[in-house]
Amino acid sequence: MKSKELKPAPQMRTMLRRINLVVFLIFLIPIIVTIFTVSEVSIPLLFLWLALLIIIDAYLVAMCRNLSYSLDGDAVLLNKGVFWKRRTTVPYNMITNIDITQGPVERSFGLSKIHIQTAGLSGGENTHAELVMRGVTDPDALKAEIMACIKEPAGIQTTANETNPESVDVMQSILEELKAIRQSLQK
Repeated sequence: MKSKELKPAPQMRTMLRRINLVVFLIFLIPIIVTIFTVSEVSIPLLFLWLALLIIIDAYLVAMCRNLSYSLDGDAVLLNKGVFWKRRTTVPYNMITNIDITQGPVERSFGLSKIHIQTAGLSGGENTHAELVMRGVTDPDALKAEIMACIKEPAGIQTTANETNPESVDVMQSILEELKAIRQSLQK
């Protein structure tokens, strides 16, 4: 399988920027109240608020631009980060579960998240995914593609008729040992 590079859908950047704007508008109410009550603090506070809005908006754009996924012959890769770069690799043979989630805001933008879990993190207290693919527009097709890679890993091309003589000997010795254990337990 040749490598397939994926980027989040453009709707993800739009969604994040709109959420940022709504949050800033909600928190703008205390600033407006401050403007009418303490006028000497209001103008610098308003400029600080707008500068923060612009900085966070620029960060969200850069975050979406630096986010990418790829499906290689033997693993799913995640590259992300604006200031601190992070690369996560999850080999297909380690994947135990793939979930698709979609919140109400994501649903309104036609987006989903794919959570890929491995054996080490799939149960118990660690219920977070090893790798999360955000901004996916067709999650079922991508999940099916990953599942196909799990079922047919690259590099392993053995048939049912091919047998390794050493493995047959090992299996035969295990069978004999199990028979001896059964006989000793029956006595």
